[in-house]
Amino acid sequence: MSFNNSKFRRIARYLAKETCAPFQHVSFAIDNKELLMKYLSKNTINLEVENFDQYEVPEISDQYKRNLLLLGKVKNREFTQLQMLEWIKCSLNATYFTRKYIKIISLDDGLIKFDMYPYQEDMISLFQNNRYSIVGTGRQQGKTTTAAAYILWFATFHSSKQVAVLANKSDQAQEIVERIQMSYEYLPVFLKQGVTTYNKRSMTFTNHSKIFSGASTKSSIRGKSISLVYWDEAAHTDNDIEFYESVFPTISSGKDSKVIMTSTPNGARGLFYKIWTEYETNGYTRLKVTWDMITSRDEEWKREMIAATSYEQFLQEHCVVFRGSQKSLLNAATLEKLVHREPDEIKNDVKIYHDVEDNHIYATIVDVSRGLGQDFSAFIVFDVTEMPYRVVATYRNNKISPVLYPSVIFSTATHYNNAMVLVEINDIGEQVASILYNEYEYEELLMTKSDKSRQIIWYGNDCKLGVRTTTAVKSVGCSNIKTLIENEKIELNDKTVIDEFGTFVPKGKSYEADSGANDDFAMCCVLFAWATTQQYFKDMTDINTRVELLKDKENNEQLTPFGFIERDFDPTDGQGEDVTQNPFGIKQGEVDRNDAFFDGF
Repeated sequence: MSFNNSKFRRIARYLAKETCAPFQHVSFAIDNKELLMKYLSKNTINLEVENFDQYEVPEISDQYKRNLLLLGKVKNREFTQLQMLEWIKCSLNATYFTRKYIKIISLDDGLIKFDMYPYQEDMISLFQNNRYSIVGTGRQQGKTTTAAAYILWFATFHSSKQVAVLANKSDQAQEIVERIQMSYEYLPVFLKQGVTTYNKRSMTFTNHSKIFSGASTKSSIRGKSISLVYWDEAAHTDNDIEFYESVFPTISSGKDSKVIMTSTPNGARGLFYKIWTEYETNGYTRLKVTWDMITSRDEEWKREMIAATSYEQFLQEHCVVFRGSQKSLLNAATLEKLVHREPDEIKNDVKIYHDVEDNHIYATIVDVSRGLGQDFSAFIVFDVTEMPYRVVATYRNNKISPVLYPSVIFSTATHYNNAMVLVEINDIGEQVASILYNEYEYEELLMTKSDKSRQIIWYGNDCKLGVRTTTAVKSVGCSNIKTLIENEKIELNDKTVIDEFGTFVPKGKSYEADSGANDDFAMCCVLFAWATTQQYFKDMTDINTRVELLKDKENNEQLTPFGFIERDFDPTDGQGEDVTQNPFGIKQGEVDRNDAFFDGF
């Protein structure tokens, strides 16, 4: 038989470098290379391989704590030729190993063979063939079971590997380890590694590979040499960025160490979302797993899920749509329509989407933080010459001092035709406004005064610099910005601005950033929308937002009460394509299923 010698050499090198067998597998492969290559080329998924009789394993006293499902330090096992061929084939391909030998617990049928869906085979292939993997999935789609199968393969066929199984809570991570242990217990004996430790939280094999569980906290794996980190439900982890920054140096220090992240979405925020959206430049390979990849789920199932919850919840929990926390100010359908663009230029952290134009009128809304690396100081420059309003420039920095911040505001506002500037003064914004007014002598700084328990933009001796964000101001602003966005009367342009509205959720009688998210840009937009209702704004721009919205609707449909837009369920989301039917958005070549076993070699 002729065979590809270069492919065999690659396989032999892989076996020697990566795998650890309870027999002389490299020597066997070299001595039987024609037989091995023939075996690898055949479809043997249904071929039964003779197993050891568990009760006749030599030195049965060496079984771990006399548990017949756990193999101990058994020596001198005699393998048949078929067993050695099968062992090598499993070691080369995790998908083959999982399809043929992994058993799982079904709620309906008990212990069963793991009959994978095609997307689960994609996941296994993704994990095996990539160093950094990220999987966004819908609920109840078997992501954890699939990851557990891969982890068992990784630790079984590779020596001296430490695998950390991490989740938001230690109990969740422990449950994953228990799934791995259950699959291990029902492997055929000739594929099992012996165990030297075996408890609820960890297991160590005789090949010196170890699997252990822990919570996703910055101290969980610090100081350990980790070969594989599996991070389950990463989008739902508190302090996720802090955790990642503490553990990533541990991972990246090894040239072959791996990271696997899986999660359902949790809004357009956090580390998981950042890695997911930036996967083309950060080294990660991603896979999107949606509800319709399970063949038993049909349109009737989808309608039932939407009726039981909501369209927005269905998009997030089953279609892997990241924008829109539950009950966010803008629903997921609206957020999906918003389009961001890349800035034309970035100058000193100011992103410029449209440069200044002669005779155009601009307004700058300023939010101020303390510059301690937590909340952001941010401002947005709006072109208010005509509707739709446009975001033309943005700035965001969480380390700039309130003393230095006014210089950035001043230079940007001056550039944009001496734009009107409105500063939010609830915290230390009053200091920034004061520096702009007294030191930079900026004349277009807006002032407000109280009039019958409400604030209005005004000038006079009884006025104060900037605006204080009260419940009334925020209520009007939230209602108005919602209407402007839903009626396409404002172009947001900036991706971070759009993302913040996905996590801008109700709290008490108002809205603010969801846990772990930011709302600095969102609040700039809210204050801008409040300002557009002011008589001063109408006089300066000759635009009455309310009147313009009414005009726009006269020849189309009756305008619903200001700030609340009723929407019928539209699965096409206004785009002509059902986003719940074709939600994948995966570029060709993102994931190689490697259907023909071992072609990767």
